[in-house]
Amino acid sequence: MIYSGLTGQIIERTLMGKHFRAWVLWFIFLLVIDFTVPFLIFGHVPRLSGSFLFWVAWVIVAIISMFIMFAGWRENNTQGSSRP
Repeated sequence: MIYSGLTGQIIERTLMGKHFRAWVLWFIFLLVIDFTVPFLIFGHVPRLSGSFLFWVAWVIVAIISMFIMFAGWRENNTQGSSRP
């Protein structure tokens, strides 16, 4: 934990909790397959339907991943909110 002198609050170093590193690795994996699968694996296919089908499935997986990540996101604000 880090103490922020400007706001007087304790900030967690883990950012979004203990699963932050796993989410970062998951989204790096999604980014890597976003480029490698359509261009390297489907690169020899003369039709684009395989790449578009992959991107539709990829987008669905990415949206579901974001929903799960944001559903578990909590703010640790024990001293009250400074927002109006």
